[in-house]
Amino acid sequence: MATTIDAGIESGSDFQLAEVIERGLPTASLALLREKGLTFTEVADLIVPPRTLQHRKARGNQLLTKDEADRVVRVTRILAQASEIFGDDAKALG
Repeated sequence: MATTIDAGIESGSDFQLAEVIERGLPTASLALLREKGLTFTEVADLIVPPRTLQHRKARGNQLLTKDEADRVVRVTRILAQASEIFGDDAKALG
């Protein structure tokens, strides 16, 4: 059964997620994490430093690296599980 991970990723299997990570995620997926409730500092600490992101965007690269995309997927899976367990996004972050 496929479920939507809130970073804009459709997850049906670990293999499909691995393919998504290999292709890279758009930097816009970071904004979705922010909308989910993570702070700017949390996203910077967990995924990618702001200066690195700025330099990448300035060069026209709008994709996260494989490592960064992997961290996005891991964080969104954890948030989704926590929300399911606690029944609420705010409690999951709290």
